Amino acid sequence: MYWLLSDQSLHLIPLLVILSAVSISGWLIASHAFSLHPRERILTGVALGLVLLTFFSNLLARSLEPSLTFGVAGFLVVVISVGTWWVDRGRALDIQDLKIWPLVLPLLFSISIITLMGRGIAIFDDRKNLSIISMMAAGDIPPHFYMNPEYLFNYHYGFQLFGALLMRVGGFFPWSAFDLAKGIMASLAIVLAGIWGWRVTHSRLWGMAVAAGVTFGSGGRWLLNFLPQSTLRKMSAQIDLWGAAGSTVTSLYEGLISYWTIDGGPPLPLPFSYVNGVLQPFILKLHKGPISLSLLILFLVLLLLEKRRNVAGTVVLGILFATWALAAEAEMILFGLGFVLLVLIKIARSGIDYFIKNHDYRQTTIALLGGGMISVFQGGTVTETAKGLLGLRDGTGLGGGTGVGGFELRLPPAIVSAHLGELQLTSPLQLLAGLLELGPALLAGIFVLVCLARWIQRGRMAESILGMSSLVGFILPLFLRYDVDRDITRMSAYALMGWIILALPALAVWLRKYRSDWWKIGFGGWFGALIFGGLVVTTSLLSAMPRAVFSYHLAPVDVHMTRLIWDRLPAGAVIFDSHEWRAVPVTGRATRSSADNTTILPEWQELVDDPSPRLIAAAGYDFVYMDERQWEKLDDQMKDSYAVECVVLTAEAIDNEGQFFRRIYDIRACKP
Repeated sequence: MYWLLSDQSLHLIPLLVILSAVSISGWLIASHAFSLHPRERILTGVALGLVLLTFFSNLLARSLEPSLTFGVAGFLVVVISVGTWWVDRGRALDIQDLKIWPLVLPLLFSISIITLMGRGIAIFDDRKNLSIISMMAAGDIPPHFYMNPEYLFNYHYGFQLFGALLMRVGGFFPWSAFDLAKGIMASLAIVLAGIWGWRVTHSRLWGMAVAAGVTFGSGGRWLLNFLPQSTLRKMSAQIDLWGAAGSTVTSLYEGLISYWTIDGGPPLPLPFSYVNGVLQPFILKLHKGPISLSLLILFLVLLLLEKRRNVAGTVVLGILFATWALAAEAEMILFGLGFVLLVLIKIARSGIDYFIKNHDYRQTTIALLGGGMISVFQGGTVTETAKGLLGLRDGTGLGGGTGVGGFELRLPPAIVSAHLGELQLTSPLQLLAGLLELGPALLAGIFVLVCLARWIQRGRMAESILGMSSLVGFILPLFLRYDVDRDITRMSAYALMGWIILALPALAVWLRKYRSDWWKIGFGGWFGALIFGGLVVTTSLLSAMPRAVFSYHLAPVDVHMTRLIWDRLPAGAVIFDSHEWRAVPVTGRATRSSADNTTILPEWQELVDDPSPRLIAAAGYDFVYMDERQWEKLDDQMKDSYAVECVVLTAEAIDNEGQFFRRIYDIRACKP
């Protein structure tokens, strides 16, 4: 009951056909648009095919029916791969590439582990993820705000679009599609991290170290436990906790010996000391969704950036940048800023002729500009923000953050943690807390800065851009405050992750050059501290694998109702429910309950208190999603109002014991 909308598994056949076709096509593109090592082609190609499929699905959804969108998008990827092969006039595929098959086994194992972890938890933004996956699978692309359909959702929905594909074509529920999408995208990102590490270090062992650093690397809040209690108490008194941290514990001091209590968490709770407000372990943060696709595209860019063989490579890179903007616009913009800074440094050193004559720099400029231009029109955060800036968007501030985000100067400068708040550099204890929150990855940043000048001088463009962009991502949050200040930690997290990715291969070279046992011991201690928090968190996440959790606020009877009515109500219908968002993943249609992610509409609350079908219909709703709790609160007269002629019981689901039920009423005929 957890996995598929239907007891029939025939929907899996077209899904497997599409995924297989785009994977082979991606392999073909990787072989003929880029000059890759044989061991890099297949898995890079699989990831490339899935990203291209997501990109074209987003573009085609505006003009095609949902049932056709994803299939036609897959066909376009196949056509492009054939065209790439034709232009290159080379051998179609090299059978020697299949020698990489031992890497497929850990990939499949990772997909299984991460998917089952996701099945057993419902943390972070489940309501957002499940709602827009369900709506997009039903054809609402780009999605409207799921709790107020008057506005398009100002959100980077690229990852959820892949989940919508799994739901629409494969017949998965929104929650199982979300979990499987996380498993596929995150596992490919981890494997590509290993391939990248293998390339730059020429060592499989160091490639595994890079993959482990990416998967488990995190901040070092747990290092606070080594401080004296008197220092911790003074530090705790100066720190105001934010968000989920503030609702979990009363102070930092208490949190260090407590668990992080969140809705839908694993059976073995997450220790508060080992989560982080800047760099969450990827094994934990991937359950938010978008970070998986963002990291996947980052490694694709690193692997492909300097390996173009023809114009097709530039076009593919442009699509990667556009899809990156659809999945994580801040990270894509930071990467672009890193490239701009690198170009300015090269021009300052060698003159404008260096840039004009350098093929890689010209083609990267074209790819970034092309991807940026597409991102303005393709939907999502960049598009909606651009519309707001141009005054083309009504309802600024509505729809879950649909307004234009603003920045202001942060004085005094501070390290920002989504859990510990602003940790000012002018306060010694707050600064110490901030440095430990950033953790061992900060030391990696210092090492990367030492190497950066050499990379720039030697023309290693991929490392130079990531190094420059990570530096920008680290500095900006220190001095700039954002409207939703917790969100600016994405820049800091990008910086720390970039430093991990760059430092580990550079340290491999360093340790080969200086074979001192002290250097090896020092590296081992640093690397152990880097991944320790992630390993502890993984222990908690593994405890969730045996169970199945649909989501918080979704019961088995909602699952039965999803099978009955998902995408069977009229397109554009608005659902009224006494719960803010529950009906959205169930029906695939939006509700109208909120002005944004946190602000309930007063008129919706009034209808919850007085749910007359005529009043609800007059307010613009088309259907009512009713549960047994809401029904029991109604008096006899109100219950009778749901038996009048203009109200039609469309569907009903009752649990096996007859205790819980869900009903969907059609109230369109009650409208004045």
